[in-house]
Amino acid sequence: DLEPLTGHAKFPGRCGAYSPDGSRIVTCSWDGVIIVWDASTGFQLGDPIITQRMSTFCIAFVLNSACLASISYDYSEVCFWDSHTGAVSGESLNIAPDTPRSAAFSSDGTRVVIGTRVGKLILGDVQTRCMTASWQFGYNDSIPSVCFSPDASRIYFTLFDHTIRCWDTFAGSPLGNPLRCHAQTINALSTSRDGTRIASGSCDKSICIWDTQAFSSKGNSIVSASLHGPDQGTASITVDGWLKTKEGGLFLWVPEQYQTRVEDLSLIRISVEETSPICIQWEKLCHGESWTRIWRNTVH
Repeated sequence: DLEPLTGHAKFPGRCGAYSPDGSRIVTCSWDGVIIVWDASTGFQLGDPIITQRMSTFCIAFVLNSACLASISYDYSEVCFWDSHTGAVSGESLNIAPDTPRSAAFSSDGTRVVIGTRVGKLILGDVQTRCMTASWQFGYNDSIPSVCFSPDASRIYFTLFDHTIRCWDTFAGSPLGNPLRCHAQTINALSTSRDGTRIASGSCDKSICIWDTQAFSSKGNSIVSASLHGPDQGTASITVDGWLKTKEGGLFLWVPEQYQTRVEDLSLIRISVEETSPICIQWEKLCHGESWTRIWRNTVH
């Protein structure tokens, strides 16, 4: 195992990333100092890159690891640096007049998506250093977190209504309905390598793991068919708190204060709070033909 990487003198590392081949690690501190490390030894490679870009929050290897790309909260641009020499590498990708709130790069390092402070998603081409598309989602909310699917066909992002949303990159249209679980701002998103899961981290001190098929569901389901009952195939949670069967029948209503704590096979909730998820005890749930078991004759 590697020892802790020590080299950022003034500020600790704010963000970091592995190169695609796993041989190098890049870190960047809040004051914009970039350091590249040997991933097998933990040794620093070359001199630190002094970007003079305060508030740097995103760093990545791009263009077959030939370049590093950095993004800062206070600058309306994506900057590029030679990953071996540390020299400036070509022009920046300008997104003025917008300023970034979140950003992510595609797995092949050819695209960047930026969530702005005014509710806009901006898609950029790393090779040409040009914006290729943008979409507006209201004007009062910023976009706290964003990420690509592994093939960059989807963009997952969050808004300050504590929802996760999915956007079709090629069609320029939404996929499915917003996912709801967290009670506070979602500041981190990441997809699994196979694209089947999304992990979200929130200021409510919880991490949720989602099945991406949830965005393929029809209707107003929050989570797609994955609550398994004893007498029927599956059920889903709707935005108004009902568990519904796959045929659409009302199954069980969950009070609002507990709706974000319903445990679901497509949703794993990890929390540092003492409050534990609520599990449906199907063996004790009276439903379907057995619903009459809830009646007790109290007439004497």
